[in-house]
Amino acid sequence: MHIFTFSRPSRQLLHYGLFAVICHLTAILFLALNMSSHSPVLYHYRIFPMIEHSLISFIAILIGTLGLEYIFKDVDQERSR
Repeated sequence: MHIFTFSRPSRQLLHYGLFAVICHLTAILFLALNMSSHSPVLYHYRIFPMIEHSLISFIAILIGTLGLEYIFKDVDQERSR
């Protein structure tokens, strides 16, 4: 058992979750580029909270991936006993 190999569900959660976060960040970037003539206050109240949501989603995906991996490795250890 390798310590740095991930199970299939963990890899799927990581790949699909990161894809969703990257798509969300790309949409935020396009929105920010279209709002270039607006004041910085609008960026503070409109753009930064959306970036915060993406960051929290990224962290939740990492925690979920590590949690799934811990569960699968624990089940494998129980089976090997």
